[in-house]
Amino acid sequence: MTMDYKKIGKFIAKLRKDEKMTQEELANLLFVERETISKWERGINNISMDNILKICDIFKITINEIILGERINTDNINEISNVTVGILKDNTKIKRYLISSIILILILIVSFLGYYFLNNYNSIKVYDINGENEYFSIHDGLMVISRDKVYIQLNNIEIVDNSDIISTRLYYKKNGEEITLFENDDLGGSYVSNYNDSVLQYKDLKYVIANMFLEIDFDGNNTSVQQLELIESYSNTNLFTKKTNSLKKEDINELDERIPKYIKDNFKFDNNENAYLFEEKNNNKIIIHKYFYEANVYVVDEISEDFIENYTYSYPDITYTKSDIEGNIKDEFLYILDTKKCFSDKCDIEKVEYFENTYLSRIEFE
Repeated sequence: MTMDYKKIGKFIAKLRKDEKMTQEELANLLFVERETISKWERGINNISMDNILKICDIFKITINEIILGERINTDNINEISNVTVGILKDNTKIKRYLISSIILILILIVSFLGYYFLNNYNSIKVYDINGENEYFSIHDGLMVISRDKVYIQLNNIEIVDNSDIISTRLYYKKNGEEITLFENDDLGGSYVSNYNDSVLQYKDLKYVIANMFLEIDFDGNNTSVQQLELIESYSNTNLFTKKTNSLKKEDINELDERIPKYIKDNFKFDNNENAYLFEEKNNNKIIIHKYFYEANVYVVDEISEDFIENYTYSYPDITYTKSDIEGNIKDEFLYILDTKKCFSDKCDIEKVEYFENTYLSRIEFE
């Protein structure tokens, strides 16, 4: 079914007016500008699926109703739910009701399971990286892969006789060819890719897992190569997240004294997010701060009318992502703060300095 955004816009306007809600009030609930609501209601701009879901939750309607642009009734239920009329052959009203109910429930169950498995099941994997020979050893390396990104970090590389290092190279073999992921003039390093480059595609990850090598050049003549062992330590194969008991803010403060004082004093703990939250507004931007105390990760989302800019700080990494309201990524990079290195095609240093001066300077992280 093609979505009629003019019809949807009129339906949203009716729902809003029925609730005696202004465009400004609805805009505040959706973290958008009032002009955005006006354009939606006039059918000028399309609405992202994320905002459609939020509108459904606000007005307590189904996604089928908003896509159709009207409430479900006896005249349009088949159009919305795509129930085949030919199946309903029984003449009794009770049997017709039971059959249609069962079919609708099955469609919802199959749709949910299909969506989950296609988009989430086993989509994230974490591998531990280790390797050892007579010249060097590596322990606690990490590789995280998802359907849209791969991240590799080498840690704890130890040289047996403390020899000087000229360079290190991480590569994998595919059909006998050596494909370099990164090359540094010191120990360790990181690699991040969204599969858009020609170096590593998602379909090539099987070669990376089976044939990853670390090469260390000690003096130009003495080079040591070790095949690395990748062991899967995590994958998201649980259908449902295990329920855990929530902690109160007071309990967490007593449990972890490392939480910065500025966060304790200004942020509020949210049990649903399991994180400290703080929201502010500046220069027509809504700014949402999140601090995940267990992982010591600090996240800032700057939300404007057209874009969302995300800064994620997990020492020593700063990850920046800019996307439009539809969720399409326009720019992203990974910057290592302590070594001042960029592990993307390019890093916007002005964005890094802005994040440091505007946000990190408020908080004293250990």
